Amino acid sequence: MNDHIFEHLRTTVSKLKNPDKFCVLMFDEISLQPALQYSKQLDFVEGFVDLGGGFRKNRFADHAVVFMIKGIRSGWKQPVFFFDFVKVQLLLIGLKVVAPIGDQGSTNRAAINTLLSDTRAECLRSGGGGRCRYFGYEQFYYLHFTQHGKEKVASWSHILQLYRIDQQQGLYRQCYKLTDEHVLPHKIRKMKVKIATQVFSHTVVGAMRSRTCYSPFVPKDSLYFFFFIILDPSANDTADLLLFFDMLFDSFNGSQVKSSIGKRLRCMVKHNSDHFQF
Repeated sequence: MNDHIFEHLRTTVSKLKNPDKFCVLMFDEISLQPALQYSKQLDFVEGFVDLGGGFRKNRFADHAVVFMIKGIRSGWKQPVFFFDFVKVQLLLIGLKVVAPIGDQGSTNRAAINTLLSDTRAECLRSGGGGRCRYFGYEQFYYLHFTQHGKEKVASWSHILQLYRIDQQQGLYRQCYKLTDEHVLPHKIRKMKVKIATQVFSHTVVGAMRSRTCYSPFVPKDSLYFFFFIILDPSANDTADLLLFFDMLFDSFNGSQVKSSIGKRLRCMVKHNSDHFQF
């Protein structure tokens, strides 16, 4: 980490309006061309794995994790070096990091775990105690969200239940594109965006809603629930979240002037299109 860069950032951030200080911390792995070069100034050979603080390894450096901060409202960008307390440093210079963004590659997950551990340790040393905000991540099993002023909870278990129900339908399956790689946590292909879009789809939403519409009229101890023929009414919250993501994907993927039937947001954004209301 270059202290001069962060000092310059501190000065620049102090001149920003408060809404422009909100940012995300993005990170990803890049490939490096292995090479060795002697540094006269430092009097050692560069090009080996160097973790900082004198921790060097006898191995060629062929990849690195790069961090970049990006403003949410104004869109400014600034790359920063890998650093154990990178989020703490950003907070100290006045930025407000609201979310980390990165894929689930093994190197990125390792970086998150390192940041989580080191940030917690630094916070405890500085006396922050329980008030510290840790850098971390969670797997999605339950997701609390607010829609139209109402608190809702989406659960991955509803998707699993729907998948089991749908499998029993044979040739009459509604969600025929779903496989174990879509819904079973230990089999999900995390690096395939196509897998996510097929789960967060209008087809899955329709199937889930159709399995909950009769549940208010059926006793909880009924065999219909026992044999997974219908879903609990709480699955409606999950369906609402899936529908939101489906419509969000449509709003970014429209290439036609006019929308198609049932997909009113899958078109170009115009001054009178439904995108603004959405």
